[in-house]
Amino acid sequence: MTQKPAMPDVDTVRTWWHELLNGSRSRDEVHALAAPWVEGTAVVSDALADAGLWDLYGANLNHAGDGGFRHGGAPDPVHSMDDLAQQFFTWSESVRVRAEDPQAWAALLLAQRRQMRSARDNLR
Repeated sequence: MTQKPAMPDVDTVRTWWHELLNGSRSRDEVHALAAPWVEGTAVVSDALADAGLWDLYGANLNHAGDGGFRHGGAPDPVHSMDDLAQQFFTWSESVRVRAEDPQAWAALLLAQRRQMRSARDNLR
């Protein structure tokens, strides 16, 4: 009987990010670590851990020959390592703000949601 891995917390996700960025884990490896939580039915209880997992899940996205995208395969990455480092920095800042000032983090999250909705509405 296989045990389901423990639900990742922010510290675990941070470790996986560090391992990706320092080269001790590949894009495919961090994708595989995140996949059970992104593709599965269990909801990660920490919203920031979940957000970090989604970014790691997409770390191995490659351009497909048909104009689409695929996970893994021939390396034509959608996200450069610089892009991934920026995603990690942005995510880490959210983690830091939440730890220091949960109310400021909630306000930041609300502002980000409004910005996303505005961008969506501008596409219509």
